[in-house]
Amino acid sequence: MTPFERLAHYRRRARYFTFWRVVNRFRGYPTQLLIETTNVCNLSCPMCTTAVGQNESERKKGYLHLADFEKILDKVSRYINSVGLFYGGEPMLNKQLPQMVAYAREKRIETFFSTNATMLTDEAIEEILGCGLDKMTISCDGLSKETYEKYRVGADFDDVYAKIRKLARRKKERNLVRPHLQLQFIVMKHNQHEVAGLAEAKKDLGVDEVVVKAVAIPTWIYDDAGKINALFAEWLPEKKWSKYKGDQAGAEVKGKQNRCEWLHKGVVHWDGRLSLCCFDYDAKFVYGNLLTAPLAPMWKSAYGLKLRSEVLNRRFDLCSRCSISDETVLGRL
Repeated sequence: MTPFERLAHYRRRARYFTFWRVVNRFRGYPTQLLIETTNVCNLSCPMCTTAVGQNESERKKGYLHLADFEKILDKVSRYINSVGLFYGGEPMLNKQLPQMVAYAREKRIETFFSTNATMLTDEAIEEILGCGLDKMTISCDGLSKETYEKYRVGADFDDVYAKIRKLARRKKERNLVRPHLQLQFIVMKHNQHEVAGLAEAKKDLGVDEVVVKAVAIPTWIYDDAGKINALFAEWLPEKKWSKYKGDQAGAEVKGKQNRCEWLHKGVVHWDGRLSLCCFDYDAKFVYGNLLTAPLAPMWKSAYGLKLRSEVLNRRFDLCSRCSISDETVLGRL
C-alpha cells in the first residue's frame, strides 16, 4: 500500500470513529465483533471447522434473525467501529444479510464478510451492491476445476467463477467504489503451483485485490495426533508457503505471535452468546449473551477480566494451538 493509498484508506475509515468509540477504545472495550449470521454451510471443505468439526461439536445449528441482530447492534454500536457478518457458516445463506448490512451502515459501522460465492445469484448481487457493504472476501482456493473442487467440496468451479465475474462487472457498471472485492487464495499442497497465475486471475475476474494466505491446519479441533498428522500430510505445502516450522502435530508456527488481537475483539454466535475468539469454536469461554444483557458489564466482569488476563499470559491450551502469526498473509496483489 502506497502512502497515498494508506491516507485514502484512513480517510474512508474516519467516518466510523465517533467520540464515544474512541473513548471506549482507550477504556479497553472491543472495537470489532464477528457476528455470526449462521453456522450452517452448503459446502464440506475438508479442514473447515463447520465441516470437519460438526461431528465433534455440541453447537446447535441456527440462523440469526434480523430483529436479534438489531438488538445486538444497538447494544454495541457505542463501542465498535466495524463488524464482520460471518463466522461458522456461509453468511449468504441468511437471506436477511443485506438488511443487516444496511442497519449497520445506519449506525456508522463498517461491514465486511467472507463468502464462498456460491449464493451470488443475480438478485443477491444487486442486493449486496445496494446495501452499503464495505468489503467482501471471496474464498477461492483454486484456478482450475481440479484444484478448486478438491477443497471446496460441493461447489462448481465454472459456476462460482462466472458469479464472481458478474459481481465485479455489475459493481463497475454501477460505478461503485464499495464493496472492496478481495479474492482469498489459501496455499495448500495441491494448489501451490497456481500461485504464479493469481495476477492474471485478478485481472480476469475483475476483483480489487488478491490476498495469498498460508493454510492453517485445524489443530484446535482435534486432540488426536494421528488425525492432525494426516491433515499435515495431505494439505501442507512446501516450506516456503507453510506457516509451520515442522510438518507434524505440535509443530510451532513461524513468525511472531504478537499481543493477541482478540483482547479487543469478540465473536457473537447466532444465538447471542459473546465468546472469546475465533478459535473458541464451541463457545466454551463465554462472556455472556448480548440478547439478554448489555456489553459493558460482561466485558468488565471479573470473569471477563480473568479471561483476557489468561490470554495475555497465554495460559489457555487453546492459545497454544493458535495459528495466527505475522506470516499468515504471504502476499497481496
